[in-house]
Amino acid sequence: MSATLQLDPPNDKEGLQRILGTFNYCRDFIPQMSALTENMRRLLKKDTVWNWTTVHDKEFEKLKAIMSTAPVLANFDPEKKIIIQCDASRSGLGCCLLQEFHLVAFASRTLNDSERNYSVSELELLGGTFACDRFHNFVFGYDIEFQTDHLPLVPMMKKEIHKLGSKTLQRLRLKLLKYQITMVHVPGKLMYMSDLFSRTAKQVAPDNESSIEVVHSLSMSLPINDRLKSDLVKATEEDQTLQVVVKYIREGWPKHMGQLADPVMPYFKPSQK
Repeated sequence: MSATLQLDPPNDKEGLQRILGTFNYCRDFIPQMSALTENMRRLLKKDTVWNWTTVHDKEFEKLKAIMSTAPVLANFDPEKKIIIQCDASRSGLGCCLLQEFHLVAFASRTLNDSERNYSVSELELLGGTFACDRFHNFVFGYDIEFQTDHLPLVPMMKKEIHKLGSKTLQRLRLKLLKYQITMVHVPGKLMYMSDLFSRTAKQVAPDNESSIEVVHSLSMSLPINDRLKSDLVKATEEDQTLQVVVKYIREGWPKHMGQLADPVMPYFKPSQK
């Protein structure tokens, strides 16, 4: 559970409040949590000057280790309701898998350069594709309640794909077709775990993820065999125009279409710049 183990110590009282508030969600599964966090909680007192020491480090590291093992983490049970919570920030994506409000798994990652230019709705939907992909072995073939604090995603999941507002939204929705999702709105203040991990994500997104997503979406959502998929990948790699498009997807598009060569113009996406 690297998303927890990679958490850095907080730099101020606000950061500590966020971490302890999130971990408090699992206090029923953490023996003697009050004693375990005693020194950290003292730092939150009104008249206490912030001074993070090795004593606090030891408490923090022990708490992270406990959060990454049983009984905080439960085994997946295919007979129980499956809930995914996901949140996106301008720095990363965070998600967790829950059953009966018990943590099963969680994950996070940073955004790559092109993703940092996404709209809020695109980021939130990107978080959905990341969560389903990361938890694929748990959730594929099952009904999923997907909880988001971004209300527009609820009607968006019911729209026909071609009516979505951008090509990015259409591509991301295409990736989710293979999952049985019911999108539900939940206030952000109740999504403790995913909010924390989206803001503290460290795992770096692959630079080529955008181009991989396209081939993956096509191969998983259309009737295509392994040989045809291989031919598609090879043809894309050998096509000079598509390689330029992939480069712009990774690094960002020019501001104006006039800066592009003629073969690339049909792919121009000014919203990405």
